[in-house]
Amino acid sequence: MRTLAGTPDLFDILDVSLREDTYTSLIAHVLGSDGQLARRVFGELTREAGFRPDHVDIHFRRQAASLCTAATVAGKKDKPDLVLIGTRGTERWWVVIEAKVTAGEGPSQLRRYQQICEQERNAGGIAGYTLYFLTLAGHTPSEPSYRAITHAELATLFETTAGSGFHGRSHFAAAWSAYRKRLEQFTNAVPDPDSPVLQWLSSAPVGFVTADERCRRLASIVVPDGWESSGGHFVAKGHANALVLAWRPSWIGSDYDPGGPHRLAECFNIHFEAEIATFPETRDTATCHLHYETRPYLPTSQLSAVATPDEIAEFTERRERFRAQLHARLAGLPDSGWQPRPHKLQIARFLLPTPPGMTIAELRERLETPLDQIATVVDDLQLRRRP
Repeated sequence: MRTLAGTPDLFDILDVSLREDTYTSLIAHVLGSDGQLARRVFGELTREAGFRPDHVDIHFRRQAASLCTAATVAGKKDKPDLVLIGTRGTERWWVVIEAKVTAGEGPSQLRRYQQICEQERNAGGIAGYTLYFLTLAGHTPSEPSYRAITHAELATLFETTAGSGFHGRSHFAAAWSAYRKRLEQFTNAVPDPDSPVLQWLSSAPVGFVTADERCRRLASIVVPDGWESSGGHFVAKGHANALVLAWRPSWIGSDYDPGGPHRLAECFNIHFEAEIATFPETRDTATCHLHYETRPYLPTSQLSAVATPDEIAEFTERRERFRAQLHARLAGLPDSGWQPRPHKLQIARFLLPTPPGMTIAELRERLETPLDQIATVVDDLQLRRRP
């Protein structure tokens, strides 16, 4: 059992703390308990469209049938996390909310939901629709038809719309209060650049501030400006590593979806990945690799099940050409510290000293040079291979 910091809350006790449908279920039940609140919130979510409903039906993933009852796109039945159906006279409007807590978007997931909504509107079943992508940190959705909204923003919308007495009048008050506290903890968990890296990474999880989230927040500070970043925590037998990931916009291809518009060779993910030991804490070197993978990442067993042999061969040929070109460029930088790698997914390696007590600010300083060196090479290679 994982160590919990402080007193476990309601969601910890029920062991549902990181399930996204836990919170969309709570939102749905709160709306369902108060018709006036549901109408007001719906009106705020559709403010630009000006749709003020007389009645709102609420459907969430755990209880609802597929969106549009049994609508399919590419043979898939789709269930967004929360669908609000507003009715005004004979008109209907959908508000579709796809929520994430720790997981990312599924391949073409948001696009399929939008396509279903468009089909329903074209068929005359609804007057229109509004799409939201609900996350903790306000991540930008892959589809421009969606509006990004954070859990904290949505919770605030509920409370300001309901006015005074929101918590006291609801028998969901205990759950809502715990949800709100988690959101406050998430907002306030900011790394101190002068604190030791391992101190930040080794702190026990609190609410939404998981080990993965601590790695993401570390990455957001230590990765220089001009880069995208993420992070995660990897645990294996006898050891654990914090992962700091960084990439430039041109290093990312399209999302692969079997049968979709993009060939596998166009769906690549080139990124820098640093592994910082969090257990045991005796290693004083972080191993950094430049990776070349599919987007999304698919292990060999999964890849062969969804892509054709010709697609896999084309992707492999493009990756190996990139490897040869990058290795040739690294040969001209013998003092950079970057070393060629023959591993299938790892193109190059850099060993980064991480002495005991190293601070977050010091890690950022140590990462700057190797990132600049590899970016100079990869950016140029990506620019040259554009059509």
